[in-house]
Amino acid sequence: MNAQVDWIESVPRSRNSDPITSIMAEDRMKKTGAAKSQREILYRLVCEYPGRTSAELSVLAIAAGHKAINRHAAAKRLPELREEGRIYNPVDAARILVKRTCSEKRTVMMVWMPSEGQRVAA
Repeated sequence: MNAQVDWIESVPRSRNSDPITSIMAEDRMKKTGAAKSQREILYRLVCEYPGRTSAELSVLAIAAGHKAINRHAAAKRLPELREEGRIYNPVDAARILVKRTCSEKRTVMMVWMPSEGQRVAA
């Protein structure tokens, strides 16, 4: 991968106020490559299923055998992919974030789209 993607691993995700267990978990996710692996799986899912919520994407990941990508893991990894410029949250003509009712959570949530040229043909 390129340097733009690799820098994500060097950015601290835990806060100074987080318990030591959170900091240890972040370190473990980076050292084992689990966070990077989860990002790649979610990236492929966003490309294949554009316009889904994080909860919907986590259900798709689990159905594909990736049981570690629960709703909370997806909610952490998707913004990292957005920071990499690989996915985005669409806005409407008034520049308001596009949201819809999630089929899994039954709450209004933002959706995720692959960046230009990244969508997989159905």
